[in-house]
Amino acid sequence: MVDVTPDPIMRIALGFMAAKHLFVASAVGLFEALNGGPASLDELASKCGVPRRTLGISADAMASLGLVERDGDRYRNSAVAEAFLAGASGPDLRPMLRFWDRISYPAWLRLEATIRSGEGQSIFDRLPEEEQRIFSAGVEAFTSRCGGRARERLRFQFAPAGARHRRRYRVLPDRDTATLPDAAWHIVRVARGVRGRP
Repeated sequence: MVDVTPDPIMRIALGFMAAKHLFVASAVGLFEALNGGPASLDELASKCGVPRRTLGISADAMASLGLVERDGDRYRNSAVAEAFLAGASGPDLRPMLRFWDRISYPAWLRLEATIRSGEGQSIFDRLPEEEQRIFSAGVEAFTSRCGGRARERLRFQFAPAGARHRRRYRVLPDRDTATLPDAAWHIVRVARGVRGRP
């Protein structure tokens, strides 16, 4: 007899907490503060300008998720955080996290209403200028990590949307796009107001 537990349900249901902890750790500069090497909580609090007690909650959450390593009272970035979240040379995924936190996450909060009404939502045509910049930087950061094949299949056309630096993405998938990651399709679908894959 198979022992059935609610563990899979709990992992899914609690996933938003891990995501929010990641977004906050990136926003307060935790990974950047560890870019120079291991640091104590007092040193991190000073670098990040965040109270020691609450920064400890964030640092320990990142340690439990494997993005930060803890040795006694000192913290250091894991290899993956150092590579993608610390502001070192190479791909920088911090703009993508900012996009997910500031723009995508609030949109997901309206999912139930969207499902119940049967109506799609297109939020990207009416973003304020600052959020439009966050959106553009986030999509660029995401697509730079999709890999060459996926990147070649996304053509980004920019249309001026008012202010000089404000631009709006229109994402046009090419004919053979079946291998794009689901997360990329989420960006494509929401940005275009499309239901389902093209």
